[in-house]
Amino acid sequence: RLRSPEIQKFDFQIVRQGERKKIEVIRSYKNLSHVQFEVVSGMRNFAILTLTKFSRGVCEEIANKIKASADQNIVGMVLDLRDNPGGQLDEAACIAGLFLGMNKKTYSVEFFDPLKSNEIVLSTGSLLYTGPLVVAINSASASASELLSGALKDYRRAILIGEKSFGKGTF
Repeated sequence: RLRSPEIQKFDFQIVRQGERKKIEVIRSYKNLSHVQFEVVSGMRNFAILTLTKFSRGVCEEIANKIKASADQNIVGMVLDLRDNPGGQLDEAACIAGLFLGMNKKTYSVEFFDPLKSNEIVLSTGSLLYTGPLVVAINSASASASELLSGALKDYRRAILIGEKSFGKGTF
C-alpha cells in the first residue's frame, strides 16, 4: 500500500502503553535540492556552499549558483561536505573542475581483477571559482565527498577542516 502512487492518504493506529492514537498521513511529493548556496555579507563577502549528496545535476546547479553570485565580490568560499554520503562519482569529477579546471586527475579506479584496466578520472567541469576555498568534512563524509575533498587537497586548492572522513574513499 505504501508503494502505490494511487493511495494519497494513510491512516495509522499507534498503541503506546495501552493507549491508542490515530494518525493520518497525507502523501506529497517535493523535489529537494541537495545544494544550498548562501553569500554571507560583511566587511568581506564569502559564500557557503553545502552539498548534501552527489545526485544527478548538482554540478550544473552549483555552477549556476557560482555564476549568479559573480557580482557579489566573494573573497572566499566554504564547501561543506559534512554528512555527505557521496553518490554519483561523475558529479564529483565535474565539481572538481569548477575549482581546479578541466582535465585534472580527480581520482583513479583500481580493479582487483587483473583483466580489467585501471582508470584515471579527470575533472570535467569548467573553472568558475579561483578564490580561497575551505572544505568542511566529518566522519560521515564518504565516497564521492572524500574523492572530491582529496583532489582539492592534493592540488593544494583547498584547506580541509573538520574530522577524519568515513574512509570509504578507496575507489
